[in-house]
Order: sequence, then C-alpha cells, then structure tokens
Amino acid sequence: MAVDEDMEKLRDAIAQQLRELRGTNDSKVVDLVWGYYQMAADGADMIVEIESNTYIDDEDVQLTAGQERALESLGFTRPDAGMPNWWIGLEGSHDEDIDEAAVATARGLVEVLGHDVREALAASVTWHPTPAFRVSRDRAAGLLVGTAVGDALGAGYEFGPALRADAPVAMIGGGLGNFAPGEWTDDTSMAVCIAHVFAQGMDPRSAQARDAVAANFGHWMASNPPDVGVQTRAVMRMADDGFADDLTSAAAEYFRANPTRSAGNGALMRTAPVALFDTTPLIVASVARRLAELTHADPIAGDACVIWSLAIAHAVYLGNFDGVRWALDYVPQERREYWSQRLDEAETLPPGTFSRNGWTVHALQAAYAAIVQTPVPEDDPARHFRLALENAVRVGHDTDTVAAIAGGLLGARWGYSAIPLEWTRRLHGWPGLRAADLRDMATMASPPSYAGQPGMANYFQHPLDSGVFIGGYAAGSNPPEGIDAVVSLCRTAEADDLAKGIAPQDHVEVWLSDRGYEDNPHLDHVLTEAARMVASLRQEGKTVLIHCVSGQSRTPTVAALYAAEALGVPARDALRAIQRIHPGARPNATFLEIIDRHA
Repeated sequence: MAVDEDMEKLRDAIAQQLRELRGTNDSKVVDLVWGYYQMAADGADMIVEIESNTYIDDEDVQLTAGQERALESLGFTRPDAGMPNWWIGLEGSHDEDIDEAAVATARGLVEVLGHDVREALAASVTWHPTPAFRVSRDRAAGLLVGTAVGDALGAGYEFGPALRADAPVAMIGGGLGNFAPGEWTDDTSMAVCIAHVFAQGMDPRSAQARDAVAANFGHWMASNPPDVGVQTRAVMRMADDGFADDLTSAAAEYFRANPTRSAGNGALMRTAPVALFDTTPLIVASVARRLAELTHADPIAGDACVIWSLAIAHAVYLGNFDGVRWALDYVPQERREYWSQRLDEAETLPPGTFSRNGWTVHALQAAYAAIVQTPVPEDDPARHFRLALENAVRVGHDTDTVAAIAGGLLGARWGYSAIPLEWTRRLHGWPGLRAADLRDMATMASPPSYAGQPGMANYFQHPLDSGVFIGGYAAGSNPPEGIDAVVSLCRTAEADDLAKGIAPQDHVEVWLSDRGYEDNPHLDHVLTEAARMVASLRQEGKTVLIHCVSGQSRTPTVAALYAAEALGVPARDALRAIQRIHPGARPNATFLEIIDRHA
C-alpha cells in the first residue's frame, strides 16, 4: 500500500463512511471509549484496536457487556483476558481488500458502539503505514533533551535585547535565576514533571496521571526554584489543594479575573513530552490541552500546546516540520484562520518581530520563525539544530522559553544525535538530572550491560598523543591512572564504572551505533562531533579515555578522526599508527569510508 496516495484514499473513505452514518463533520465530537486506529508493522495488514476502558472526565468508562458481544460479532478478539483491549487484524491480498475491510470495520464500530469518531481521527491511520514508521528513539530522546538544551542556552540572555544575527550564543549561565552554565530553568523542570509520569507508564488521560503531574509540580515548587512564571505561581498559590482538579479550577478562576492576561507561555514551554505517550493525533491534542489547563485556562494557550505537541509528534514519526501546519485541523474551527495567519507571519516576518514572547502566541511564532527561516545546511543537515536554536535565542526577551519551545521541535526533527556535545556535556537541572537522564526518561529504557564482552584486553595510549587513551570493557573497569575525562561511544551500564571520580561534565556520552548509516541518522556529523569533543577536552588540559564496548570499531575511528582534527595527521595514517599498537582495531566499512574522505 503506497504511503501517500493509498493511505490518503483510505482516510477519506473512512471519513466518508462516518459522514454518511452521522451526517456531520462536527470536529468537537468526543469519543465515548477513546478508540483509535493503529497500523500494524506487518506488511499491508492493519490492526484496529479499541481500548475498552479508560478515564474520561475523571470517570472510569467501560464497554457494556452488550457492546463487547457486538465487538465479538464483528470479529474482534481480546488477546489477553486481563487487558482492556480488543483488536481485529485486517488481511487482504490486494490493497482494495484492506480498504474495504477498514471501511466496513469503521462502520461497524460506529453502529454497535455509538462511537462518534471525528473526521480527524480517521486521519490517524496515516501515522503508521509501514514498519519504517516506528518511533525513532533518537528523535524521542531529542525532543526532551532539545527542550532542556534550548532552555539552558537561553537562560543567560533572558529578558535581554534582541541580538545581532552574527552574535555568539553560548551556555553562559546567569539570567533571572542566576543559573549555572548549562543549568535548565522552570521550562524544563515542569516538562520533567510531565515526562516522569509518562515514564512510569501512567495514562495521562486518567485522573491518576494528572494528579501525579500536579503533585510533581508541587514538589518542584517546594524546592524553592529561583525562577517561576508569574501566572503559574499565582495559579498554584490559588489552588486549595495539590490535585489536578484544584489546579484546573484555580486556572479557570485566574482566567476569569484576567481575561486578557492569561495566555502566557508557561504551558507551551513544557508541552513537548506529550508526544512521548502516544502519537495518535486526537489523543495528543486532548492530552496537550488537558495538561495546559492545569495552569492556563485561556483557549489560546491550549491551542498553542495542541499545535506544538502535534508538530513534535509528527516530527518524531515523519522527520519533518510539516506537522505545525497539519496540526491546525485539531484546533477548534472558529480559531483555525486566526492561527493560520499567525503561522503565515512567522514564516515571512523576521523572528525579532515577535518580541512580546512572554505571550504564548508570540512565543510560538518566535520559535517557529527561528526554525523555518534558518536554512538547513546541505553538507551537514544536523547543524540546523544548532543554527536554528541560536537564532531562537537571538530573538531576545523571554529567551529561555522561546529556545526551549524551539528546542523541543528541533530535537524531535533532528534527534538527540544532532545536539552539540558541548551543550549536552554541561546540561543539568532540577531534580539533580543530566542529559543522559533525560535521554533515558524519554526512551523509557535502561542502558544495556556488556559485562564480559570480548574485545581489546588492554588500554592503549594513543600513538600520536600521550594524553589520550583508548579501550573497551574487556580491558576492565579500572582505566589508567590520570584519566580525568571519558568519552563514551556506547550507551552501557558499565560506562559509569569507567567514569568513577570524573566530574559529570567531563563524562561525555555520544549517541553512536556500530552499524553504519542504518542506525545513525547523522553519522558523519556525530563522528566529527566526537572527535572535536576529544580535542576540546585536550585543550582544557584533560587526559582523555575514549571507549566503546569492544574498542575495535567506534573507538579507533574516533581516535583517528581526532588526530586529523586536532593534530593535522591524515585520518587513514592515524588509523594505521593505532593499528600498529592495537592490531584488533578494525573499523567497519562505513567508518573506513568516512576516515578515507576526511580532510
């Protein structure tokens, strides 16, 4: 089934069935059971899955026995009696068979469940058309770490003037909270409060999850943060208790009392993690608005969160920025033209135009303008992350928030691997987390263990620089004495052993697979970044250990590229020198190609 044309036809066919059955295009209709379509990564087959109970408006809604019997009559089964999910697999030898089966199933669901699926929900089938559309872990990690990097980068320039186009931008620290260089502010702290709940496996549509988010907000406030948004602080003080309902009620009261001053950017700045839970558009839009309403009841603030969260989810799955425009379908119809005009402005007016960016509309426009008006370098597209984020900071005024908003979408598009190591190296913030913690929270995975992995049995001194050592785990967890910086080229449980006693900012972890381009979205970029990071640490006077799992492919590659970058030795000559002392150094074919063409 072709991704673009055939899936578009399927979406339209299902939408037409819904129009015929209900006679309406009303986009405000809400599902009774939160059913959603989900494509299976199994050729042209499709799975339609219905979640038979969930929390809706804080009530546990379940299918009736009659509805469950109706599902059975349609061919749905319950794979696990202990789980609230029913599914049906649709198979066919031709594309038209799948089309007909999907349309028939959509009709059956509406008829027997009273399940009014709004037209936009049918479009969600386009999100999972082939196995290639699996969630990118690199981009999922990028959306959360990108938010934090933008936040920390902009912190030192907060409420300063706009900067000239060539002004340098760095993690200088300072700002309203006198933050340390690389320390994130309230933007990321509140995003972490949301991401933590998702990482615990809670469904954010439930009252339980929203209460957990509200409780996390309370824990953060109790830490006496140096910088809290005016509206957020006021709402949290007004709330009678720390539950989600209390916050939502207080936010509504604040909106009634301040109808023209309640669309601050405090909800938009923390919305990126919504895309970590689910990428079904209707669910993303609903969760984004519900979480925004914990502190920001103005519909405009909710709209901004819906647009940006959907754009981020779209970028994670499809690797582009088109979701910003596409998300307008999920904004109430009476405000779509308003937002379309605001996006037109952001695409054409200089980013500095949007200087009132404490307001959520200008904040979104400033971030979007910085992204779409920064050219993507043809020779190294991943550099767009850095260039666009620097331009977001140069807009001035509420710089940490504009850059945090931009960083979430940029990270979702380009991935964790595109984020400069010099920034992730210093990144840290409440509650005592660093870049690797955010990465693991976003991917909801623990580092694998490679204890006992075969490979080089010793640590070797770089033949061209006595201040650099190379190694792998087979050499043991006690590197040579004098090491005060570690560059890890693999994500492992044992990496912390190698970095014992090393300052956190001097243990640099690189997102790098040993499988070539297929598992590395920006391989040339990442290898060059790693080599330059070793050079930067050496310039700081550090004795550096470079390691991967076995020390046979990634490690010698980066060591050779470091010699080329910092010492002026051709990379292939540097590799030959390394192989004379370490015959087991055998970079894979792709790495060798990069070494050979490295100037």
